[in-house]
Amino acid sequence: MTTIKTVAAAGSYRACTRCRAAGFCVHPQAGQGVYRVQARRVRAGESMHTPEQSPHTFFVLCEGTARSCTRRHDGSLQTNDFHLPGELISFEAMADPAARQDALALEPCTVREITCQCDPEANAVVWGAMLGLLRDDAAHRRARLRPFAGRQTAAQRLSAWLGNLVERCQHRGLDPRAMAFRMTRAEIGSFLGLAKETVCRLFVQYQRDGWIEQRGRRFLIRRPEAFLR
Repeated sequence: MTTIKTVAAAGSYRACTRCRAAGFCVHPQAGQGVYRVQARRVRAGESMHTPEQSPHTFFVLCEGTARSCTRRHDGSLQTNDFHLPGELISFEAMADPAARQDALALEPCTVREITCQCDPEANAVVWGAMLGLLRDDAAHRRARLRPFAGRQTAAQRLSAWLGNLVERCQHRGLDPRAMAFRMTRAEIGSFLGLAKETVCRLFVQYQRDGWIEQRGRRFLIRRPEAFLR
């Protein structure tokens, strides 16, 4: 008897065609008794984790944007990454439960939860495929963090991050000029190690140059080529 519950068929979301985890949704019969797929709506500001969730669960973001974060000693949140449609979230816990981060929706999101329900030794093929996906995703995340490392100026760091957003949108088949990014200036600063005021000042400069357009807390990238240098 299958344990799969596919709420939305593969291909229902634009991000599905370029999602590395699509195979687990496209062929649910392969996961009979091995893993479970469930779709869920998450409201803006809500955590994607639930108290009863297995540590062997990861998320595929189908619609919306989200951020991964950990809580500092003073109770504030450190932003560790931002996620676009078609990307994986919170996959570290499958390898190391202590590495679990929180994942918060930046806007109303649709996610698929994929939970491995098998004994790794008894179902080595499926487990190996999931761990292979973990390693591949981790490599992609390290690669996109690389431009922000080292001694760069605030402008270089923010520009590199915006260029990274453009490249990720293009890779997913999304138009960065049509994407309304909902990250706050404080969240961006937390991720890049910059003060909120610095991010605000640079955004004003980019808007003056016609590179971005600000709409309240949201912003649109009007000239993607300006950040792809």
